[in-house]
Amino acid sequence: MGGTRAPPQPGATAPTSFTHGASRTVHAPLTNLLGSARDPPLEEWAVLLGNTQPVNSVSQLPADVHIPQPDKDAGNLRTGYGSGGSGTNIVTNYVAVNAMPNELFEYRVEPIKALEKQSDKEDSVPKEREISRRSEKRRIFEALRLRPELGLSNSQDWATDLDSIWSIRRLFTGDFCDIQDLTYVKQSGREASLPLLTVKFRHRLSLGHGTYDLIGERNDNREPLLVIKALNAIISHAVCQRNATDLHQVGVNRFFLKAGWKDIGTGLLAHRGYFTSIRPGTDRVLLNVNTATSAFFEPILVSDFIKTMREKPYHKNDKDIEKMLRGVTVRITYDRPVTDGINRNAEENRRKVIAGLGLSVSQQKFYTDESDARGTFVWDFYRSSYCPRTCG
Repeated sequence: MGGTRAPPQPGATAPTSFTHGASRTVHAPLTNLLGSARDPPLEEWAVLLGNTQPVNSVSQLPADVHIPQPDKDAGNLRTGYGSGGSGTNIVTNYVAVNAMPNELFEYRVEPIKALEKQSDKEDSVPKEREISRRSEKRRIFEALRLRPELGLSNSQDWATDLDSIWSIRRLFTGDFCDIQDLTYVKQSGREASLPLLTVKFRHRLSLGHGTYDLIGERNDNREPLLVIKALNAIISHAVCQRNATDLHQVGVNRFFLKAGWKDIGTGLLAHRGYFTSIRPGTDRVLLNVNTATSAFFEPILVSDFIKTMREKPYHKNDKDIEKMLRGVTVRITYDRPVTDGINRNAEENRRKVIAGLGLSVSQQKFYTDESDARGTFVWDFYRSSYCPRTCG
């Protein structure tokens, strides 16, 4: 089972859901947080986002950039380099972004609505349903990426949070783009179709001021926080596309090395990785790269996980276990029959998201008809029907 969080230890931060890779050929020591042969080269993190020239000197503050008065009063704005003393080389975890895009475009995907039949009856009238589950929206956006209307399939200069799309190029002319008959595959393996999906143009932001586009207050022409959010997402998308087999992305801008782990006992693996974020520097935009280490459960069957959580040292009750598992992605390991032409054993159809846990078979009852007031426990039925002598 992938994606299971380990209970936080005292003084520790609860780790984020993570699906561990199958490879276990490298045991990277936790002390070697930088410089492993499997780490991405540091220069890869400084993704070139455009074709503009890097800024090599402190530029004059543009007139249209509003700086809060407290910053002015505190003298936080440098007007040039220091002229005294001797130069000193300092190694930091900041990488210069050598180029910035000239423009940034934001698009909004209208609420995704699907028409679904309420039953298998021929006279069943389809009902409109808004899709809000992220696992299903992720499949829809993957299908949208492959459509030609937006030109996203072979590009790394865009990113999405499954609601908005950010791009450093214009995706289409006009204020909106209608995508008709978008077909995607649901978790069940069945195909579903959206009659209409509308992508609306929201913002065009000019980024000609370099680091000054990331500071100051928001107005009609500037949205510094939006620019930082979008650039972080675009960089993360590009990093994962280039290192898809080596890195696993967790959240917006955290990456863990699939091969960089160490067994720390009690079914836990410590993985190391990186946290990246765009920052405004004195004269240029910087990419901050911090190391990160977190503990995750090793791949395990759901049944074994539940058993482990009930025992020492955790002693979790079923209600707490259900809270831990709800929303976790798991993989079906056994083969299922192919029915209705659907191959449920295809890898993309094996992954499910746990919505909740039901009663065990020893607690579930079924009723043969309306006169059956007492009912029969499922476990008792199978025990008496198929192994009355051998089952305990």
